[in-house]
Amino acid sequence: MHLHTLRSFLTVARLGSFSRAAELLALTQPSLSQQIQKLERDLGVSLFDRLGRNLRLTAFGESLLTSAERILRGAKQARTALEALKSEDSGPLRIGMIPTLLPYAMVEPLAAFRHQFPRVEIILVEAMTEELISTLRRGEIDLALLALPIRHNEIICSELFREPPLAALPHTHFSLKKKNSRSPNSAWKKCSCRAKATASAMMS
Repeated sequence: MHLHTLRSFLTVARLGSFSRAAELLALTQPSLSQQIQKLERDLGVSLFDRLGRNLRLTAFGESLLTSAERILRGAKQARTALEALKSEDSGPLRIGMIPTLLPYAMVEPLAAFRHQFPRVEIILVEAMTEELISTLRRGEIDLALLALPIRHNEIICSELFREPPLAALPHTHFSLKKKNSRSPNSAWKKCSCRAKATASAMMS
């Protein structure tokens, strides 16, 4: 049973005439009659009572009419949805990212993206770098936001932004007590090599 056959049946049922239905469907009347006869053979029932030049639906025809209307309406809705998918950015987007990145750097960009592409469903996956790389290689996520460098031949990387390392020091730290060391940047530059190494290890 094909959609065009159901459409032909529906047109005949609504107009009550093979000749008028054939004209509307741009078919010859014999061709339309053959379609309906084949449909009746396939279903094993009579769909129309033929009373001279008049047609009347049988009980089977009435039942098929309801189903045919529902099927053709569903097919039209499906086509409309597919056309919308082709013309607009939509669907799921699975993004993996390291836990430290989401709350500090991605809240505003993700909100802006959702506003620009409301039909895209963003699915966030938080994990550590190696796990995200494995997930990306398996195709379980579409992209990952990680700290560079990433050394995998199968993965294409693009730098999005750079963020300098910062040190958090207590106000009693000796470097802040030195003359002209009033800013965090100068304090960072003047703190000992040991303190730098500790801060760098904490950031990595």
